[in-house]
Amino acid sequence: MTRLNGAEAPQYADAGREPPANAPLRTPWEVRRILDWDKVERVVREDSGWERLTSTAVFTGFNVNTAPRTLLSLMPWMTEEAVDDVVRWRRDHPVTSARDFGILTGIPMPARPSQFLSFPADNLVITLWAAHAPLERRVALHLTPQSRDRPWTIDYDVEIPRPDRDGGQTNPDALPLPALLSPVP
Repeated sequence: MTRLNGAEAPQYADAGREPPANAPLRTPWEVRRILDWDKVERVVREDSGWERLTSTAVFTGFNVNTAPRTLLSLMPWMTEEAVDDVVRWRRDHPVTSARDFGILTGIPMPARPSQFLSFPADNLVITLWAAHAPLERRVALHLTPQSRDRPWTIDYDVEIPRPDRDGGQTNPDALPLPALLSPVP
C-alpha cells in the first residue's frame, strides 16, 4: 500500500535505513528516523528545542496556558502580536475557553473540548539536570488514576547531552502561577 508522502519498507531499504515501527512515536527524537525528516533543520538541530515542543502522548490540542511562545507561534494564523497578547493575559488570568482565546488572538477557535485545553493534561515531561553534568535525564509519564497497581506510567526515560543553559534558563521560582493554581484558603 502506498500513501501520499508515505515511504514504506522498499524506500527505506533503498536509502539503507531501517523503517520506522509504523506506530506512534515512543520518544520525540524517533521522528529523526523517518525518511526525509532528518533533513528538516528545525527537527535535527540539537539546539532546536524540538523535543520540548513534541509530545508522544495520544491526545489532540495543547494547553494554551502553559504552551511556550514557540509552540503558540506555530499555530495557523497566529501573529507575534497575538502571542504577546496571550502571554501577557495568562500572567494574571488563565485562558478558560475557546471564545476567550479567539478574542485575544482574533483566531476563531472551535468550542470542541478535544481541540482546546485550558486545564493541565494528564501527561508530564520532567527534565533533571545539574549545572556541571554533561547529561540530563528526561522522563515522560502520564497519569493512570484508574490503574490498580500505580498512579502513573513512564512513556520514556532517556539520558541525553545537556544543552548549554548558561544564563538561558528561566528560574522556576520566577514563573508566575496562574490564577487556576491559586492556593486554597
